[in-house]
Amino acid sequence: MRSSSLEQSILPIQAHLTQLICPQMLTQLRLLSRWFPDTFASTYGFEARLQPQEPTVDFALYIDESGRDMIAGVNDRADHLSALTKHPVWQRIQKFCQQWADPTSALHYKVASFWLEFDTCLEAADTNVPIPGLLFKPTNSAYATDYSWVWDKAIPLLRNKQQNNKQTPCLEKLKECVDKLPQTVKIFQMGLMLSRSSDAVRVCFLGRPADLLTYLGRLGWEGDIEKIAPVMAALSSYVDGVLLDIDIVSHQIHPCIGIEGVYHSRYLACVNGQWLSLLEYLVT
Repeated sequence: MRSSSLEQSILPIQAHLTQLICPQMLTQLRLLSRWFPDTFASTYGFEARLQPQEPTVDFALYIDESGRDMIAGVNDRADHLSALTKHPVWQRIQKFCQQWADPTSALHYKVASFWLEFDTCLEAADTNVPIPGLLFKPTNSAYATDYSWVWDKAIPLLRNKQQNNKQTPCLEKLKECVDKLPQTVKIFQMGLMLSRSSDAVRVCFLGRPADLLTYLGRLGWEGDIEKIAPVMAALSSYVDGVLLDIDIVSHQIHPCIGIEGVYHSRYLACVNGQWLSLLEYLVT
């Protein structure tokens, strides 16, 4: 691959990554990063398991307007992604980006950015096109207002299916989630895990732990809320905010949910010791 790939920004921090990432996975990360030009993503991150028996590392790329235009094929570096956009799934991502870049499209004013999340680097090789999940963030003006563009346009584009007047059970459940959304809970991001066989829609909510748990109960989640309440409460003492991640499968919420901690500033969290405290808590 080209010398101007994203790999060039990983090399200087490789020595630090070896403390968390095994050599095999680090090699796979570098292979994956070679698919993308160095200016493709303004931010990227890793998800590393704390269990020694699970060395898998996930890779996530934050895409703003610059990366969007590369995927959409509307800037002078678009050719760097030509090998990717020959794949059917990447062609769907490309259509999504073309709609986002088009001022006449609803997506142009509703989508703020998105993350490309690669499930595992074990499948990342020079001969295999890496397939990500795509989670897009609505613009601030889209919060708690009209989300019809999600099930009318955004999700059908990513699924490569044209919607009709009869919504699928999954999108009907998504509409219910929006209808029941309290003012104290916001949609942080949503999208599809395109690398998986499931057609589930993932939605990530931001709010106070108590409000998120009440909302989860209103959505008909069949898990034990009393068991996850202490986990969410403990995590919230180490972070600036808490996210609740759900997968909508057909007409119901999948039993497996995600709880995330977020920081308003990664730099300040490092300076004031929040990162260290969080990691020590997680290891414990």
